[in-house]
Amino acid sequence: MQIDYKMKQDQKIITVNLSGIYDIGQYKIFYEELMIETNDIDIKGILWDARKLDVTNVTQDQIRSIISYISNWSSKRENGKAAWVVIDSISFGMGRMFQIISENNTNIDIRIFKNYEKAEEWISI
Repeated sequence: MQIDYKMKQDQKIITVNLSGIYDIGQYKIFYEELMIETNDIDIKGILWDARKLDVTNVTQDQIRSIISYISNWSSKRENGKAAWVVIDSISFGMGRMFQIISENNTNIDIRIFKNYEKAEEWISI
């Protein structure tokens, strides 16, 4: 899995580009490093561009594990936003499951989009 990111400090938004086959271990390492690196920055939102990410290997248990993991960092991102952009119906369905489960387990507003521009608009509000 490849992960690249950039930060728009004026908007306090991070854009993360994900590609390849999803790897939960890599995701957790990246997320932790990102939270540590941005510890002194008030992050408004993270835009996860997963249009080139293959999630066909992701299980419901892994989704719950990810949510549990990010909830450990949720005090850093309290009332923050996360927009996930996906390209196909399978990814959208997995993303919606992620969104629904996270609603009761984190204080981050997570939304799933198929349209990059709409995700960018929502994350910037």
